[in-house]
Amino acid sequence: MLRVRTESGSVYDVDLDGMQIRRVHGRHGPADSQPQDGIWRRFAGIEGPDPGSPMVVYWAREAPGARETDFGFRTTAVESVQEVESE
Repeated sequence: MLRVRTESGSVYDVDLDGMQIRRVHGRHGPADSQPQDGIWRRFAGIEGPDPGSPMVVYWAREAPGARETDFGFRTTAVESVQEVESE
Protein backbone atom coordinates (compact mmCIF):
# COMPACT_ATOMS: atom_id res chain seq x y z
CA MET A 1 0.00 0.00 0.00
CA LEU A 2 1.20 3.52 -0.72
CA ARG A 3 0.90 6.52 1.61
CA VAL A 4 0.68 9.71 -0.46
CA ARG A 5 1.17 13.22 0.95
CA THR A 6 0.20 16.29 -1.08
CA GLU A 7 1.20 19.95 -0.97
CA SER A 8 -2.17 20.87 0.54
CA GLY A 9 -1.48 18.62 3.54
CA SER A 10 -3.82 15.79 2.57
CA VAL A 11 -2.70 12.20 3.15
CA TYR A 12 -4.10 9.28 1.16
CA ASP A 13 -3.66 5.51 1.37
CA VAL A 14 -3.66 3.96 -2.10
CA ASP A 15 -4.10 0.22 -2.64
CA LEU A 16 -3.08 -0.22 -6.29
CA ASP A 17 -3.67 -4.00 -6.31
CA GLY A 18 -7.16 -3.66 -4.82
CA MET A 19 -7.85 -0.45 -6.80
CA GLN A 20 -9.09 1.50 -3.78
CA ILE A 21 -8.16 4.72 -2.04
CA ARG A 22 -8.97 6.43 1.24
CA ARG A 23 -8.19 9.90 2.51
CA VAL A 24 -6.50 9.57 5.88
CA HIS A 25 -6.67 13.26 6.83
CA GLY A 26 -6.11 16.79 5.58
CA ARG A 27 -6.01 20.39 6.73
CA HIS A 28 -9.52 20.96 5.37
CA GLY A 29 -12.52 18.70 4.92
CA PRO A 30 -12.63 16.61 1.73
CA ALA A 31 -14.26 18.04 -1.39
CA ASP A 32 -17.54 16.45 -2.49
CA SER A 33 -15.70 14.43 -5.15
CA GLN A 34 -13.15 13.02 -2.67
CA PRO A 35 -13.56 10.02 -0.39
CA GLN A 36 -14.55 10.84 3.18
CA ASP A 37 -11.76 10.46 5.72
CA GLY A 38 -11.07 6.84 6.61
CA ILE A 39 -13.49 5.31 4.08
CA TRP A 40 -12.10 3.13 1.27
CA ARG A 41 -13.54 3.84 -2.17
CA ARG A 42 -12.93 1.86 -5.37
CA PHE A 43 -11.42 3.54 -8.41
CA ALA A 44 -11.31 2.56 -12.07
CA GLY A 45 -8.00 4.24 -12.83
CA ILE A 46 -5.31 6.49 -11.40
CA GLU A 47 -2.62 8.80 -12.79
CA GLY A 48 0.38 8.84 -10.47
CA PRO A 49 1.15 9.16 -7.68
CA ASP A 50 4.41 10.81 -8.75
CA PRO A 51 6.18 13.43 -6.61
CA GLY A 52 5.85 16.90 -8.13
CA SER A 53 2.69 16.10 -10.10
CA PRO A 54 -0.98 15.96 -9.10
CA MET A 55 -2.56 12.54 -8.57
CA VAL A 56 -5.76 12.04 -10.61
CA VAL A 57 -8.29 9.41 -9.51
CA TYR A 58 -11.11 8.11 -11.74
CA TRP A 59 -13.96 6.56 -9.78
CA ALA A 60 -15.33 3.11 -10.53
CA ARG A 61 -18.92 3.44 -11.73
CA GLU A 62 -20.13 0.75 -9.34
CA ALA A 63 -18.79 2.64 -6.32
CA PRO A 64 -21.49 3.72 -3.85
CA GLY A 65 -22.70 7.21 -4.72
CA ALA A 66 -20.90 7.31 -8.08
CA ARG A 67 -22.63 9.17 -10.89
CA GLU A 68 -21.68 9.28 -14.57
CA THR A 69 -20.62 12.91 -14.11
CA ASP A 70 -18.57 12.06 -11.01
CA PHE A 71 -15.30 11.28 -12.78
CA GLY A 72 -13.10 11.48 -9.69
CA PHE A 73 -10.71 14.12 -8.40
CA ARG A 74 -7.28 15.71 -8.78
CA THR A 75 -5.01 16.43 -5.84
CA THR A 76 -2.49 19.22 -5.46
CA ALA A 77 1.08 18.22 -6.33
CA VAL A 78 2.29 15.06 -4.58
CA GLU A 79 5.06 15.75 -2.05
CA SER A 80 5.95 12.19 -1.09
CA VAL A 81 5.03 8.56 -1.69
CA GLN A 82 6.06 5.78 0.66
CA GLU A 83 5.29 2.09 1.02
CA VAL A 84 3.40 1.23 4.21
CA GLU A 85 2.01 -2.04 5.52
CA SER A 86 -1.65 -2.75 4.88
CA GLU A 87 -3.83 -2.71 7.97
